[in-house]
Amino acid sequence: MPLASQNCAKAQALRSRCLANFLQEHSDYRIEIAGHTDSQGDESINLELSQARANAVVNYLVEEGYISPKRLVARGYGSAQALAPNDTEENRQKNRRVEVKITGD
Repeated sequence: MPLASQNCAKAQALRSRCLANFLQEHSDYRIEIAGHTDSQGDESINLELSQARANAVVNYLVEEGYISPKRLVARGYGSAQALAPNDTEENRQKNRRVEVKITGD
């Protein structure tokens, strides 16, 4: 695995632990994990990919025992909620993301 990928994986795990700690301290909050993609390729595949991204974060939080699955929902939006135009690789990278939406109960 390339060093950049290893560093990215470590950073993602750290962010997930920080989120988990926050949610443990605020047990009345619920969260939506929202997966997104760029617009490249077939939209049905993008929807599946975005859902898989969201599911991966939810699974991590639940499997590590950080939070009850009852407080989490995973949703895949495909390319429907782009942050940037999908006209350059840099912009497409911005659209390939997972967002966390926290709400009070």
